[in-house]
Amino acid sequence: MSGTLGINVFKGTKINSFTANNITSIQYGAFSLCSNLLTFQTDSVVTINSINTNFQTFESVPCVSYSFPALKTLGESTFKFNSFVQSFSAPELTNLEAQAFSQSVNLNYCNIPKVINLGNSAFNGCKSLPSFSDSHFDNVLVVSDSLFAFCSNALFTRICFNNATSALATPFNGATNLSYIAIPKLKTTSNNFLFSNANVSTLIIPLVESLGSGFLNGFSGISALSIIDIPKCTTFTGGLSSVNKNMFARAKIGVVINVNIAMQTNNDGAPDFDLTWAITNKSAIVNYIT
Repeated sequence: MSGTLGINVFKGTKINSFTANNITSIQYGAFSLCSNLLTFQTDSVVTINSINTNFQTFESVPCVSYSFPALKTLGESTFKFNSFVQSFSAPELTNLEAQAFSQSVNLNYCNIPKVINLGNSAFNGCKSLPSFSDSHFDNVLVVSDSLFAFCSNALFTRICFNNATSALATPFNGATNLSYIAIPKLKTTSNNFLFSNANVSTLIIPLVESLGSGFLNGFSGISALSIIDIPKCTTFTGGLSSVNKNMFARAKIGVVINVNIAMQTNNDGAPDFDLTWAITNKSAIVNYIT
């Protein structure tokens, strides 16, 4: 075979093995409901398409291991709800679309070192996924919404985005064992609860310039976070922080907060209201960094 596999071409058939080394594209649903398909090899495939849950390419396919040496794009929801897939390798992949592995609860190995774009909820609910190497996502510039939500494996403890400059809403929501997050070039975030429910003890975001008023509210293990190092931060956004004290309401007693020196006078010449509250109510040690 060569060229493109069409939409739903093998859907629901009883094939148990598939090998084709000359096809370059697989359209959505091509192998959906192939409940006997145990081995799969397509070394030349560059693109796999899928659209939402209704058109998953590998819905209910029991094959556990996939290797795509030439793959560049893995489409939306391709493996969504696939509880069989355990291993996925695509060393040339650059585009992983939304929900590609969402709820793939047995995925325990994923090799995509050249990925640039990670879609929303790409690994949401991947409860068997361990940590990636610190350099694995060096090409990623945006940490997407719900990217690793509910990745609760005991081995999923560390995540690094060494070159990402922005992050969307709750990428680590429910990642209860995640203790180390490094986004050293992060400058902007779109949501107050960026780190919702992450049990973080080490958080590296030294270039962030503004944070939402609920910044700390999402941390389930907030007592573990003893140093908040945000020396470039000049603004706490959200508007209600001075009323609800959300910014540091769950901070550890004696927490050390490193912020930009502008925060020392941004309250009509007095220190930022939230920092003042943290000093009074949490015995916070605030360092103003020039």
